[in-house]
Amino acid sequence: MSTQVKAVFLDAAGTLFTVAEPVGRTYQRICAARGIFGAESDFEAGFRKAWKLHAPPFHPPRERSADDDKSWWRMLYLSAVLHAAPEAKDEQALNETFEQAYAYYGTGAAWMLYPEVKQCLEQLAARCPLWVLSNFDRRLLSVLADLGIRQYFQDVILSSEVGASKPHPRMFETAVTASGVTASECLHIGDEERADGEGALAAGLQVLVLQRPEMTLEAVVTKLDD
Repeated sequence: MSTQVKAVFLDAAGTLFTVAEPVGRTYQRICAARGIFGAESDFEAGFRKAWKLHAPPFHPPRERSADDDKSWWRMLYLSAVLHAAPEAKDEQALNETFEQAYAYYGTGAAWMLYPEVKQCLEQLAARCPLWVLSNFDRRLLSVLADLGIRQYFQDVILSSEVGASKPHPRMFETAVTASGVTASECLHIGDEERADGEGALAAGLQVLVLQRPEMTLEAVVTKLDD
């Protein structure tokens, strides 16, 4: 590290944990229970296509999302489902399956920690304060608690509350302000080159982008010890 690190920010999904099963499989299972049928691969492709097509929510400065970005997630979900099952017309069934999927991804059951995470968080938290910095909404609070890692963090900074998503500088500025130190003394750890790497560097932070399985949080701890 070029400068002593006094605060560490960590991305959540893809950095601390990953989905317990492919999104397409989850959507397929939930939809099938309400008579909406499609191939797992089509649900997965529909989700990935929708993720690329729909820009992350954005709100004016000092304005958080009125619905915690739930309407954005609904748009994403419906796009994915209708890609896999274009004949689905039952609005009640579509709404019910969305609510089920939305609630599911707000629990620890939908996610699994990467194997080294707890031990590495213990080591990092012993060195300096930690924050989560994530393009997520308030469901993440229950996810972190369910996965048994909420206690390692000073706070959780969410895009739905900041009103912008990484790589927008507002996310990193909010985190730096929360830390009480300078941007150059902050390290951001994530798994996406653009959102985490380029965004943090542009905001003046130090950054490490994970590349599993070659580079995990264990490698981060080792680098900090050098």
